[in-house]
Amino acid sequence: MTMLHIHCFGVPRFTVDTEPVRIPRRKSAALAVYLAVTGRAHTREKLADLLWPDQEQDKGRASLRRALSDITRTLGRSWLAADRETIGALASDLVQVDVTRFRTLLGMGRTGSLSAMEEALSLYTGSFLSGFHLNGAPDFDHWRLEQAERLDREAAEIMKALSERYMTLGKKGEALEVARRLAALDPLDEEAHRRLMDLFVQAGRRDAALRQYETCRALLRTELAVDPDQETEALADAIRSHQKPVKKQKPNLPISNLPAQATAFVGRAGEVTGLVERITSPEVRLLTLTGPGGMGKTRLALQVASLTADRFAHGVFFISLADLDAKEALVRELIRVFGLSEGETAHPMGRIADFLRPKKILLLLDNCEHLPEGALVAAELLEAAPHLTILATSRTRLMLKGEHLFALSGLSHPDIAKKAPDGEDLKNAETTYDALALFLATARMVNPDTELTSSNYPALAQICDMTAGMPLALILAAGWMDTLTPSDIAGEIRNNLDFLNAKMQDLPPRHRSMRAVFDSSWKRLTEKEKTALQRLTVFRDGFTLDAVAKVTGMDKGAAAETTASLARKSILRADPETGRFGIHPLLRQYTDDHLGDPGHGHPMEDAHMGYYLALVQSREKELTSRDMPACRRAMDADMANIRQAWLRAAATGALDALGRSATGLYAYFDMHTRYHEGEALFRPAKECVMDASSNRPDARLCLVLLCWFDMQTQGFPPKNQENAPCPGDEEARVERVARNTLRQAVSTGDIRGRAWAFLLLGALAHRRKRHGQAIRLFRLSLTAHPGIEHAFWVSLRIGLCLRSLGRIGEAIDRFRASHQWATRTGDHIKTAWAMGNIGSAALCLGDLHTAETCLKEAATAFRKLNAPIGMVISCEELGLIAFLKGDLEQAAALAEEALGVARASGFARARYQRAQALKGLILVASGSTDKARPCLEAVLETGLSRFSAHLAMVFCACRAKDRETATTHLAQAHQLAPKVHKTHLLLLLTLAQASVSALSEDHDEATHHLNQARHHPGFDAGLFQAWSMGTES
Repeated sequence: MTMLHIHCFGVPRFTVDTEPVRIPRRKSAALAVYLAVTGRAHTREKLADLLWPDQEQDKGRASLRRALSDITRTLGRSWLAADRETIGALASDLVQVDVTRFRTLLGMGRTGSLSAMEEALSLYTGSFLSGFHLNGAPDFDHWRLEQAERLDREAAEIMKALSERYMTLGKKGEALEVARRLAALDPLDEEAHRRLMDLFVQAGRRDAALRQYETCRALLRTELAVDPDQETEALADAIRSHQKPVKKQKPNLPISNLPAQATAFVGRAGEVTGLVERITSPEVRLLTLTGPGGMGKTRLALQVASLTADRFAHGVFFISLADLDAKEALVRELIRVFGLSEGETAHPMGRIADFLRPKKILLLLDNCEHLPEGALVAAELLEAAPHLTILATSRTRLMLKGEHLFALSGLSHPDIAKKAPDGEDLKNAETTYDALALFLATARMVNPDTELTSSNYPALAQICDMTAGMPLALILAAGWMDTLTPSDIAGEIRNNLDFLNAKMQDLPPRHRSMRAVFDSSWKRLTEKEKTALQRLTVFRDGFTLDAVAKVTGMDKGAAAETTASLARKSILRADPETGRFGIHPLLRQYTDDHLGDPGHGHPMEDAHMGYYLALVQSREKELTSRDMPACRRAMDADMANIRQAWLRAAATGALDALGRSATGLYAYFDMHTRYHEGEALFRPAKECVMDASSNRPDARLCLVLLCWFDMQTQGFPPKNQENAPCPGDEEARVERVARNTLRQAVSTGDIRGRAWAFLLLGALAHRRKRHGQAIRLFRLSLTAHPGIEHAFWVSLRIGLCLRSLGRIGEAIDRFRASHQWATRTGDHIKTAWAMGNIGSAALCLGDLHTAETCLKEAATAFRKLNAPIGMVISCEELGLIAFLKGDLEQAAALAEEALGVARASGFARARYQRAQALKGLILVASGSTDKARPCLEAVLETGLSRFSAHLAMVFCACRAKDRETATTHLAQAHQLAPKVHKTHLLLLLTLAQASVSALSEDHDEATHHLNQARHHPGFDAGLFQAWSMGTES
């Protein structure tokens, strides 16, 4: 698995699997760094202007393409997402950016983690991109300097905290080392020099402390022509006179009234870092932390306030508005907290303003939604006190001038759609997902033996998902871990919202259950908002304003006004960048319970079904065009709603809707190669169609079955077909539906019905390996309906059958025909598949030149379209060609790219075994037999790609002089040879036979097999390198 490291501290460096690599051009390296550090998509126009501002637009974009080519050639492609308009970096565990990791650790360090501070400091090896400058790119240099200044400040913050922590722990040597780095970071920072002097004294090294003072004085005189300030001189005098240094006393003020917390703060490292940065910015005087009840706003605000206390010279003060019922009550509370006398003036707000005016204070106003008049008080204070900063928490915006917003969502949690982690990934899950960490930390308070295991991980992930990472819900759920298992807890949450409650006496009543939390929010909604919310619960996950208008029947203006109002009250989550809204799943459950009316729901669910299935139908063409990446992202975002709509259509027998949207949905899952998920979604539709087909044979219904059957076939590789949910009796039912549809189509003259029925029957025959019968049926399908799109699929399927029969030349003709059809339709994904099949078939014939040309063209298209299965297959084939030519370095790079894409896309292991087997061959050829053996054994366990794996094991055993093992694997390879159609792989078999004969000292036999291979017309000189891995002679 290829690991990419991007090092931005100091001179930029790049490593791939610990091996340093160099990007040829400076601006290409700058682009790689910019994409990695920003971690999001940018328009091509913006990137071109950033790095080539003096070039015309066309030339700038051409320079950008060259730079992107430099990057992908050096660092690989799997970490980037690029389409015609944008380029961005993908989040991946296989890409490590030191700056990103540093900032994550900074947030953890602010919560007190010593190991996080130490790791962060180890990453800081110098200023950001120090010594790296670009000519003619002022905007990039400005961005670089901004990043460097910010990161230097953050590094200094870590150094100060770490040196103090080390001294507390008695680690004087470590404290001094960190303090030295702090003084070197900014040599003119007197405070850093004083810190180092003080540490020298504590370590008993007064002479070193005085030398540090002289160094500081010399630097200040040389650089600034000034002497050290009074505090530095006083410290030096105290050291000379052997007195204990007198630290500057801070004013005797009530610095903080922040309530102490009984439990440790967990997670939110990114949010903490972002909030600290914003609340200490001079431009931000009012920052409102918004989010629904139970999201952890108060706890996060307290954490941020405690971390920034030293930035506010006159104190940090906390006031909760939860129990205040009037503006006057808030004023009295302010007077009490500031220690003022209420009777000194008839105008208490004036007294408060006079107190605050000269002071730099942070005021934390908590639960502002409970007292709307509190916003007016905050506005008056901000106007009167120029140095006052207010951090507010509220379920709704305060709607004041100058208000900055920070919307809080749930804690990061596992994706239940992804495979459960194991090994090291399982161990790291608790630190990776904040929701998991909070649940486990809380659970251990009631059950100290709680551990994260592979058996309880799925249930814990479900709990985190059902609560959407809401901290209060997780705490309430974890409170049951003394009596229930994670699986039991997940089941209770699913069935009963009232399960999430607690009897803890120190929780306010409004936080003792999720129902109480939502009751509090519900009371603040108008009747119009309550009705709208009930309608909006029909949506799953995110939704757009257009969907709201068309599903609920509101006009666009009313829909915009309603969603904006609900978002301001934190009932809906709004994402300004995407224009999408979302509802917390527990709030949806509450609303369904609170206003549940089964009769009211059906029309809305039908409207929802109609809207999303029509959307799938309308996007079908886009999914196979150059706009595919953008279309696929849109469908990704809508998939939860599409899934719900499709399942409702299957449950209610909406056959027309199923038929119209089937091919669009099939195209989506096919692009993602999510065949198991696609098969599971198509299965209820298949049952619906088969139940209805006896009364209503229909071409579109036949098409639904074909989509399901293809998903089912693709989702279960050959070895696992016995586990596939399509046993013989099921196939027989599908066949009856196809034949009934065919009879109906013939009697009614339905051309499309005949075509789809023949195509389904052909697919059944292909699945049963009756390739000749399948070809005849596919040809009948093509004769019945020679439409362009239909012709592509039929020609492609015929070509696959011909290739399975070893009729490679005929197969190539069919693949070329499918390529022509795809080109005529402008379908880029189909064009790529056809070209890839031509190349693969040419490889079977031993025509390496044609194969390489076609496969490179296909691979380029697949990369542009970000089609992972196509990328994997084309890289596997191109890797084999490079191997056969003897270019082991290129072959290894292509095999790793295929494996990286497959794993990043979550493919089942059986889907990338050819690449794994190729990797094994390359390792053996490179002399790394120890690494090759476990790799090949893993391939052989799957029962797929066994031929090339057995060949590699032959050569591996020959190197180890293990004749018995070599002979065993050679016999296995001979048994599989009749099913292999690639000429060069069969030549490798001949060379493997030569190797075994040589190992047995049967040199005549070895020479015979070697001459057979050498005189074969498909023999390539590079093949000698492959053969040399098996024998030294």
